[in-house]
Amino acid sequence: MYDQPAPPLSLGYGRRKQRLGLQNKRDWTLTGRTLRSMKVLSAGPNQARIGFTDATANFRASINNRRARQFGVSPSDKAKLIQITLATGRPVVAKQVA
Repeated sequence: MYDQPAPPLSLGYGRRKQRLGLQNKRDWTLTGRTLRSMKVLSAGPNQARIGFTDATANFRASINNRRARQFGVSPSDKAKLIQITLATGRPVVAKQVA
């Protein structure tokens, strides 16, 4: 379900990025604000929470994630995490937060 390339950008947005000398693909680099805002929000034993420190970036990520899933653990990645957990004997939890 999530193990596939992201859909292409809309025609207008793709052209806008190209006029600015950027690639016509989903790479989060029009202004860089959202990528700069992505940080580890908290970390503890056996868990870490990654999110956005900027409300605007958080809103953009939320909208983009509704258009095409961009954050989370895909079914094949989850299977790999489980395989690593069983092989190492160390707990790895891949929980998706809405």
